[in-house]
Amino acid sequence: MARKVRAMGALLAVIAVCLATVSGCDNGHRNASPASPSPTASPSPTTKPISAPAPGEDVITWAPVPYNPAAAPTVRGTVAHPDRTPWCTSTQLSPLIASFQGATGSAAGAVEMRNVGSAACALQGVPTITGYGDRDRLVAEPRPVDPFQLHPWVVIPPRGVAAALVQIFGDSSKCVGPVRRLSVDIGHSQVLSVSTAWISGGKVQPRCGTAEPDQLRDTYDLSAGDWRHRNGGPRLPGADASAAVTHLPATVMQGSVLRYRVIITGLPLSPCLPFRERLLRDTGAAEVAEQIFTLDCPAIAALDSGARSVVVAMQLAVPTSAPPGDVELSWDLPVGVTATSDLPIRIVAAPPSCTQPQLSIEAGRHGVGAGSYYDAVRFRNVSGRTCSLRGYPGVQFADPDGNALPTKPIHTSQIPVETIVLRPGHDASALLSGSDFAPPAGEQPCPAIGGVRIIAPGLTEQVLVHLADDCTEGRIFVSAVQAGARPQP
Repeated sequence: MARKVRAMGALLAVIAVCLATVSGCDNGHRNASPASPSPTASPSPTTKPISAPAPGEDVITWAPVPYNPAAAPTVRGTVAHPDRTPWCTSTQLSPLIASFQGATGSAAGAVEMRNVGSAACALQGVPTITGYGDRDRLVAEPRPVDPFQLHPWVVIPPRGVAAALVQIFGDSSKCVGPVRRLSVDIGHSQVLSVSTAWISGGKVQPRCGTAEPDQLRDTYDLSAGDWRHRNGGPRLPGADASAAVTHLPATVMQGSVLRYRVIITGLPLSPCLPFRERLLRDTGAAEVAEQIFTLDCPAIAALDSGARSVVVAMQLAVPTSAPPGDVELSWDLPVGVTATSDLPIRIVAAPPSCTQPQLSIEAGRHGVGAGSYYDAVRFRNVSGRTCSLRGYPGVQFADPDGNALPTKPIHTSQIPVETIVLRPGHDASALLSGSDFAPPAGEQPCPAIGGVRIIAPGLTEQVLVHLADDCTEGRIFVSAVQAGARPQP
């Protein structure tokens, strides 16, 4: 066991040193690992690399920390305490008339509730609000609440007022008349009816019916905000931070990785917040991609940035199924901080997957050291047409006669899986690595290795490549296919 741990600990460091040299490491003896050929994947494009930091600018490198919603950090002001301050009931609250006015084609206003009870009560989250028109017909339905966002716990003293901003949109709806009243669900099976008024004396009706007739819905969209005090409080820690996205490419390919940066100012590091990155189409109407991770707060704190801005490198995987067209990037913290791209990003189609006749598969650079080895496998496009590769190659050890040996491939995760474009005459590569420690005394020595059978990603044909790998317990570490002939560990 100590031998295995020592080999794993040295492996990545040795590979990094070997790849940093022009000629690779010296050759030497080793012991490789076995694996049965694994089925492979399909294609997509790469984006330009993030440009170098400006002079004096520190950039937090991409190091995603997994996010577990069940173990999300506790943010002060969001924890409900119904044992100390009970939830408000419909008998304790008296709704005020909701006044609306026009706002860039929508109707904007607020729902307000006064505590008419003798004791404080509390509200939290976004109320579910539905609008009704003439003859109490349903004319406005609530938009879904964003489950990623946190919500303040709002305590309302006697005679105090809580408010939630409301906006009604109708561009994608039929003109179904004015909103006469609102039904407000405050949670815990408590619903109140609220009368509406139009500040200028008109009717509560947003601009409507501007979309294509066959795309019009029968109801307006109604968007509500969190319950707050009339003065806007309470404020969650981090709500005053600001963020901006930068270094965005103009285009990104299906199946590739979108690389960009976020500049964050005023970020609190306790608790360490998660972040969400999304690609949205049609101004947020459809989600093309989403990832949620936790910020690397120790790395940010190590900058000792104080109040100044920090720059964080970001990556977002673009699905191979993402339809071509313009999208908007949205980057969010769950305390109401959002940054969006100023210009749309164009998703472009990936080239077709490479076929077997288009590829030559050969051994690349080889190196060993400190009980570890690496071998590069090179995939060259020998055709006259551009194609693409995506995923991990299948691998299987073979003896000197070409017969299969037991193999246990282990996919490494340091290199993201993305679609690699192969133009005619260009190379892609994958890294095979393992430990080359001799077996302890008394253990069965590895059989002689004549090479490794390679299956290109997305294909099924095995190609025997003469590599000098060894078979330590049949294990071999395999990276995803990368651009160029010199794969990175």
